[in-house]
Amino acid sequence: AQVLMVGVWGVRIALHGWPKPAPAEEKIPRAQFVWVKPKSEIKASPLEEVPLTAQASSSSGLEKVSLEISVNGAAKKLSVPIDEKTLSQPGESRLELSVFLDELEAEPFDIVSYHLRGQRVSKVSLPAVASDMQFIQVRPLRDEAMEVPGGEGGGKCLNLLVKLKVAQLGLLK
Repeated sequence: AQVLMVGVWGVRIALHGWPKPAPAEEKIPRAQFVWVKPKSEIKASPLEEVPLTAQASSSSGLEKVSLEISVNGAAKKLSVPIDEKTLSQPGESRLELSVFLDELEAEPFDIVSYHLRGQRVSKVSLPAVASDMQFIQVRPLRDEAMEVPGGEGGGKCLNLLVKLKVAQLGLLK
């Protein structure tokens, strides 16, 4: 049996040559986005600017990086491109961004979601890299409405407005 096995190997080597080692696979570049601030779920008024900070790291660099923003799912979508000069190089980069809720025309009780998306620099086509989804709950104008001139009548109007909104949300549910 051993002589037969050695004979088969000899014939195989004569026909196909010595076995070559498997070619080293090209490493797939790694990349990720990590949110530094704010928390994953925050509340803000419709007039606020929400500052964002993220850490981007890549072993080959990133391209076509954008901040994807959506209001109430798909009602209003916005894609903000991000300058790629520092991101196109391998390593870590800190991203300082902002979401302006007044520019999005967000209204009280809206939910704004956002995340980062980018492509890894590579010779082969790879799927996009995305960050975790973050959320902003747009809260009603409380303190700002009380500062409106009008004396004590402004507070009564605000209470009536809150009652009407609560009733409206109850009907929608």
